[in-house]
Amino acid sequence: MGHASIQHEPLEQAVPDGLADDARWQAVEKIANSEGFRRSVRLREFLLYICAQYLSGHEEEITEQNIGHRIYHRRETYSPAEDNIVRVSARQLRLKLNEYYETGGKDSEWIVEVPKGGYVPLLRKRETPALVSPSPQSIPGKSPPISYGVLILVIAIAMAASGIGWMISHHDQPQNQVSAQNLITNVFGRSRTSVQVIVSDPVLTISQSLENQDPNLTDYSRGLHRSLPARLATNPDAARLWNAVVGRQLVNIADVQAALRFRDALATAPLSPAVIMRSAANVNARDFRSGNFILMGGADSNPWVQLFSDDHLNFRFASGGPNDPLSVIATDSRSGKQQRYSPQNGFGYARIALVPNLTETGKILLIAGTSMESTESAANFCLDTQSSKALFAALRTNNPDRIPYFEALLQTNEASGTGLNARIVAIRLLKPAAD
Repeated sequence: MGHASIQHEPLEQAVPDGLADDARWQAVEKIANSEGFRRSVRLREFLLYICAQYLSGHEEEITEQNIGHRIYHRRETYSPAEDNIVRVSARQLRLKLNEYYETGGKDSEWIVEVPKGGYVPLLRKRETPALVSPSPQSIPGKSPPISYGVLILVIAIAMAASGIGWMISHHDQPQNQVSAQNLITNVFGRSRTSVQVIVSDPVLTISQSLENQDPNLTDYSRGLHRSLPARLATNPDAARLWNAVVGRQLVNIADVQAALRFRDALATAPLSPAVIMRSAANVNARDFRSGNFILMGGADSNPWVQLFSDDHLNFRFASGGPNDPLSVIATDSRSGKQQRYSPQNGFGYARIALVPNLTETGKILLIAGTSMESTESAANFCLDTQSSKALFAALRTNNPDRIPYFEALLQTNEASGTGLNARIVAIRLLKPAAD
């Protein structure tokens, strides 16, 4: 007796308004109704949700928080830092999409991708290389010369590779001994929740150097800085290299080293809170509604700083143009007079600031300098016992465990590309002691 083949009917799903005749949405539906996705209900819903939001013009809704709440039924206020269900599922979704295009979807006209580092999908026709604009001036057998901007990308990849290797080879080995009595341990040492260190995003720095644009938090949160810079569009080699850059998790080695030292310091603290390191590329504004954070870098490399520095702090970073070094502008809160602090040979400036999170339920420490070395010096300052004592004295606090919210301007020293010590130039109280 023969066996009848089982025909699966497409699962029903609501078609977003205006997308019924969109070829891209039809391609997404075809993927969602494929055998592999029919057996993975949550990944199917994940794919349909992010593609529907993207094609309907609601990219801002595609966040880790929203996906966790809508697809995985987490509480609307759940903390993605403590529950990584969306990140794990995103990796599974990417694998499932690759599997689809290697089997039943190998001849599909439209390709759907979820680039690493975010959840906003990329939909493209198969004949168009992802994020690459072909050069109308390309000559067969020849490629345009590699630009100076591309050289920056090569250096960034080398730096990223070194940073990742350093974490792997030294992550479980003892780091330089750090005293338990310093700003980091006094601010976060009694925390019952983890401390997240948000390291800067080198891809943003590279993108800005190529586009000569100031960072915009809204555009950054949408991942627009990861699009192919216009000046690289006519160079196929540069475009391929750019794709390699945005497809990797680049890190700033100095930020990573600082994060590991923070971890070692807090391991000696009373409650030994865990330290979680995340890239600025992998967080969103909702993350800062709860918990404790250390943000490394200024707005040019870590735009989330803008949530806490714009209109709140008197010590701000400023640059007069491409050839003008980054400086700090200090504004007197009473007179409104401004003074500019510009780096010179051998020293620079940095700002550290302790502010509340968006709901005032946790603390956020901002650490940034006029250069990578200055940022490194500022991190050293936060970990140094004597420097921290000088800071506590300037804040006039007799109880280092109850440090008031503040901002401080530091002059930093550097030598041979390494950040050294720092001293306080000016300080300003923001709010009463942070519990």
